Formats: sequence, C-alpha cells, structure tokens
Amino acid sequence: MKRIVIIGSIITLSVYCKSQYIALNPNEKESDDTFYGSLNITNDNNSLIDSYLTKSSNGNNDVVNYISNSTSMFKQSDLNIQDDKNKRNYVYIWDKTSKYYVKDEGFTSKFHEQNAGKILFSDKEIKRENTDISYFKTSFDNNSAAIYGRVYLPTSVCNYAVYKNGDSTNKPTNNPYSYYVMNLYADGKFLVKTDRNHSGTKSLESNITTFYSNIIWSVEKRDKKQWFAVIDSLNKLKPGVHKMRLELIGDADAYSKVQTVVPIAVGEFDLNILPGKKFKYGVKWADIKAGMVNETVVAKALSIMNTKSKEEKWIYTFKKAKITDSEWTVEKNYLGVPEYKRIDIEFYVVLPNGSCNHVNITFHQDYINGSYGPLKYSSMGSYTELDCE
Repeated sequence: MKRIVIIGSIITLSVYCKSQYIALNPNEKESDDTFYGSLNITNDNNSLIDSYLTKSSNGNNDVVNYISNSTSMFKQSDLNIQDDKNKRNYVYIWDKTSKYYVKDEGFTSKFHEQNAGKILFSDKEIKRENTDISYFKTSFDNNSAAIYGRVYLPTSVCNYAVYKNGDSTNKPTNNPYSYYVMNLYADGKFLVKTDRNHSGTKSLESNITTFYSNIIWSVEKRDKKQWFAVIDSLNKLKPGVHKMRLELIGDADAYSKVQTVVPIAVGEFDLNILPGKKFKYGVKWADIKAGMVNETVVAKALSIMNTKSKEEKWIYTFKKAKITDSEWTVEKNYLGVPEYKRIDIEFYVVLPNGSCNHVNITFHQDYINGSYGPLKYSSMGSYTELDCE
C-alpha cells in the first residue's frame, strides 16, 4: 500500500511494506517483517515517486531499495527524482528471502532504532548501553581529548548489496565479511580514511548492527590503536570551524571499488581548529626506552645522519638519539671470525613544518685487522609520528 499526499511542491511519501524488506528508519514497527516510515521529497515530477519503492530494475530480484528518512543521510540533491532511471542514488539491501541475507542482531535499543543510519560522536568511548542523548556531542576542537564515534545501522553491513565502482547499473554482489571503509570529509572535500576492516586488518561479525567508528582515540590508547594519518590530516586544517562529515561505505574489495552505491551511515560534527594547537599522537620521546649508554657512539651517529640528510637533500633534522640495543650484535663468518658488529639507534627528528618523527637506524663497524673500524650507516626503518617536546 502506498499513500501520496501533495502539499504544494512537497510530497510526503508514507510507506507500508510487508514481506519485502525495505529498511527505513522506522517510526513504528508492527512486526519483524513490517516497517513504517515516511520521506519528504521536493519535486514537481510526481509520476516518478512510485519508483522509489520498487525493486531494482537491473533484473536481480534479490535486491530491494533502502531509503533513509534521516536528514543527515542524504542532501536534498541526492534525492533528485530525475536521476531515478540511473538508479545511482539508492542503497540496496538484500531481501530477507535472498541466499545472501544474514540474520542480524536487530536494534539493540530504542535509541539505536531512532538513530539507524547515523554515526554519533562523543569525547568519551561510546558503548552500546550509552543511550542518553546528553552523552553525545556535535562540536569538538583540536584541544579535545578524543573524538569517539558509534555507527547505528538498521541491519548488518553484509546485508547491503555492493557494486563495481559503486554503480548500481552493474551486477550486484554480496559483502559476506561485512567489509567497510570510513571516509572523513572537511567542508565537503575528502580528507582521509579513518578506518577500514578489510582482510588483514580486522573483521566485523556478520550479525552486528552497531559498532565503534572512532576518529581520535584517547591519548592513552593512540600509540596502539590510532591511525596517525588521521591526526596528520586534521592537523593540516586551517584555523577556524570546519564542517566534518564521516561516511560509512560498504566496501567488499580492498583492491578495487566494489561498494555500496551511497553511504549506509553518516555522521556530522563541527571541528574548531584553534591557532597554535594540534592533536597529539600520544607517543613521547621519553616512552622510547634506551638500552646501552654510549655518548660517543650517539654523537657520531647524529653527525653521520645530519651530514647524510644534507647530502641527500632530505627535509629531516636529526636532533637527538638513544641506543635501543642492550649490546652490540657481532656477525661472524663460517670460521667464527668477526666480520662486523651492528647496533640500532633511535632518532628524534624534526621536520621543516615543526612536526616531529622518530626513526630507527642500524649502524655497523667493520672488523679489520683485529679491530673494529669507524661507525657507518647501514639501513633505516620507517619514520613514525611523535609528539614534539
């Protein structure tokens, strides 16, 4: 049954659906298979309204449409009915009768149900039982301790159909491992990926409908959990208030775009970049433990690296160092005669923009005529972000 009420140029579409699973953000729920919802669309072309509640025209009867009545889910332009023939502005969910459909945990609370399709934020970790709206925030600054998020979905991530290049005119496929990617935008422009759970990183249980989407972890956890690329990107924003938007995309393939057509959850907040302030990495130079102490070796290593940086036209200045090995490692030939000895040294490095890194570098001393020669550079690890002192 469909009912269309026309008030001027605003069309209110009320939906009743039985047996087909159209995942609206329900205002009411009569049974597991019955959903009610409404969606307001401003458009003069009334004849195309009915097609918003029909199955996909690509010939695959396993797919039905998902429409959100959350204002944060779509911009008004995303609901352009004239684009209906291309089927590009839909999120498709597998029908409950489909072999790809996975029975999920459903709504974990009334609060979850009311916020399905949204990502909400707080400066404290958001657990499932956190349902008090005062717990959540819509504005932060770069002096904030953390920016935690939680996704609320009407169904499991793996129940959303995915398409090559996110184009629903292609053949739909399934996302059995609930893979996804989180994209963060600043003032309408893509900024950075804040999370993904493709193979080799982490997995999401197939029945889960709500989970963490943290952007900035607490300082105590950043060295273990934080994607430093997120902090790097946020710290590059100019002073002032920025409109931030986090989008959850179903993304079944880590190497090519096999994605949902549009985001399946969206969250927005304001971020005030205060002049002279930066998000901290949560990694301090003092946290890097020293092994043996040899000031002569450290001084020589600093000289070697700053000379090399100048010769190679690197942007790094090597400010200080500490030996991380407890002793030299001696490498011998098959006769048991020493060939060289090596040692690892950690460096505190400063970049021209004022940011800081640390990097581990291996040095060695060749064994010649019964004694070890001068200290030499061997190899370098990767630069890692560090809070400046």
